[in-house]
Amino acid sequence: MSFVFIFLFLVGLYESWFLPISVLLIVPISIFGALFFQYIFGFSLDIYSQIGLVMLMGLSTKQAILIIEFAKDARQTGKSAKEAAMLAASLRFRAVMMTNISVILGLLPLLFASGAGAASRHSVGITVFGGMLIVSFVGSFLVPAFYVMVEDFKYFLIKKIGRVK
Repeated sequence: MSFVFIFLFLVGLYESWFLPISVLLIVPISIFGALFFQYIFGFSLDIYSQIGLVMLMGLSTKQAILIIEFAKDARQTGKSAKEAAMLAASLRFRAVMMTNISVILGLLPLLFASGAGAASRHSVGITVFGGMLIVSFVGSFLVPAFYVMVEDFKYFLIKKIGRVK
């Protein structure tokens, strides 16, 4: 449900049915990172880690939105999809990494929690920490590629069937 809501909000934001796809393609990578860290540290997929997965969807799409928004603006100035993606990635890399690192460092108290309720904090912390760690490094390279891929597909459809929003 959260994936559908994110998609519909992004459709409204970008006024396009295709551009949100390039943002949402980062979500499976973040979920893979979260589940990988859950497996490595021996945690189960309990209700707390599921809440962490929903939170991770929002955090990972935030990173992609920062890059895609600049790529969309550069694309409207007449640049090709590849040029726009490269420009957006270079302009927003520092901002994306600063926010990702601050989120990762903010999760450290959840990872090292002790006392009553520590297991639930560990479960949420490991889930979001693992997903954000993977998204920070892998996602920074893949989001511009996802943008180019979706833009190329959109223009392929335009050539085949006509006008596509």
